[in-house]
Amino acid sequence: MLLTLLFSTQIGVSSCTKETVIHDTTTVDVHDTTTIVLHDTVWKTSLLEQHINDSLWAYYPFQGNTNDSSGHNRILTLMNGLKLSSDMWGKTNGCLKFDGIDDYAFIEDGRNFPEGDFTIAMKFICSTLQGRLFQKADYTTAKGASFGLGFAFPGGNFLHYAISQNPGVCNAYSDASNLDLMQTPNLLPDAWYHVVIAHKNGVQKMYLNGKLVASQNTVLPTFVNCTSATFNFGDWWQNDPNRFTGKLDDIRIYTRGLSDDEISYLSKCSMN
Repeated sequence: MLLTLLFSTQIGVSSCTKETVIHDTTTVDVHDTTTIVLHDTVWKTSLLEQHINDSLWAYYPFQGNTNDSSGHNRILTLMNGLKLSSDMWGKTNGCLKFDGIDDYAFIEDGRNFPEGDFTIAMKFICSTLQGRLFQKADYTTAKGASFGLGFAFPGGNFLHYAISQNPGVCNAYSDASNLDLMQTPNLLPDAWYHVVIAHKNGVQKMYLNGKLVASQNTVLPTFVNCTSATFNFGDWWQNDPNRFTGKLDDIRIYTRGLSDDEISYLSKCSMN
């Protein structure tokens, strides 16, 4: 006899859009008694969505906790009373809120982040347009500051993205004289932005709300990883903290350089 079956396999991927359930139909000629198991198929609408989590080193969506949703369990440690707060959409415990006084966060595993291409994406809002959003550095000495992102110091309503030009950065203090430095257009206080910093094939890039705003070749082909340097959020280092006052959300860290289309996709997902 002829029997019509619904069948599928589960695709083990995730992204920031909803999955689509599709019932695939096949006609099978069954002559003997057969046990049939029916499944739903979960498909993504594009290859981009299927692979958006490739080489995802860590991901913090802040859905009531600070868990790493990449599957790697990279612990984000909150210091000095740093807490979760309402996010862009008013969802409780949906982002980090920095008081600009003494709180910050760090990822200890940042010490062993592999040298090579990378992409870091996050969403933020800041009332003061001051402070360091992200920095890879030794928090106690300021050495090993391979790359970072923050508002210009001592002033300026734009973000700076810096990569050290010094191959000996692990034992040196970095300043503007030895950095590959670029900046965003001027920003507004109390507005949400999605920002991405990347280094791919020797090119340093910065994106704002999914659009490329700056790009340049770097002196070194890759950043220098220093095992004394953690990934720090909300400050520079302990003797010159340059505290950030505001909120961070949707933090994604990749060990590859994402394409323009992937970055546009992440921004749309995060901001819409």
